[in-house]
Amino acid sequence: MMRWTAQRPLQPGSFAARPSLRRVAPVTFWLMAANVAVTLLTTLFVAEPDAFFWNWGLVPSQLGASLHGWVTVFTSMFLHGGWLHLAANMIMLYFAGRLVETRIGPGRTATLYAVAGVLAGLAQVAWDPTSGVPMVGASGAISGMFAAAVMLAPRERVLLITPLTLFIPIPMRLLTLGWLWLALQVIGLMGADPFGGGVAYMAHLGGYAGGLLFVWGLGWALARRRESSRADYARRLAIQHGPAPSPRYRTVYVTDSMGRTFAFHEPR
Repeated sequence: MMRWTAQRPLQPGSFAARPSLRRVAPVTFWLMAANVAVTLLTTLFVAEPDAFFWNWGLVPSQLGASLHGWVTVFTSMFLHGGWLHLAANMIMLYFAGRLVETRIGPGRTATLYAVAGVLAGLAQVAWDPTSGVPMVGASGAISGMFAAAVMLAPRERVLLITPLTLFIPIPMRLLTLGWLWLALQVIGLMGADPFGGGVAYMAHLGGYAGGLLFVWGLGWALARRRESSRADYARRLAIQHGPAPSPRYRTVYVTDSMGRTFAFHEPR
């Protein structure tokens, strides 16, 4: 649930400034900053980018060879093959991350990003374990973020503007976009690549599944916590007010506007 704070009335001639991303969604802001910083440093200071990607990208055939192979599951999330690759991922991260973080909070958003990214890498390794091509990019983790956004705000209205639509904006609900995006990943995985090759579709699907599972698990955990709190509250009230006089009656607790709770026994 989004939290709204009271705003001062606008004075004549003033305007409402939109809150910055760093204030509204700090984890999303710092994830974007980290991805941009790594790409910038790689471009400016790495003399042999190919060797750097081979060393720090996720190479499925080398995952279990050493501890370094497992480290690359995380480092690969912040490497990108170029500025266009980075820009596409950051646009998606900005859109999905801001929507998700305002609903589940910074800590859970950071956990979601890490979990989805790890599952994305492991899914790609399971799909093609003998591959010697390094996988780089944050798209697997961002896929999980996008899946979470679809679950948390399925009726959110968005405008789809891509080269596939000839840059014509097409309005649709976020749930519809989620299904469309999922279909494109499956089509690409089957061999009919709509994006021209070099895309780790199984990583996208693994990250997407991770996002769905994370939000589902979060909802289940919160529901269990609410049930536990309600049960504890009911037990405390029963001790305070006493149980029903016989099984033929049930006890109903009513709390008024002043916080006072009253117990009533009524026939079943």
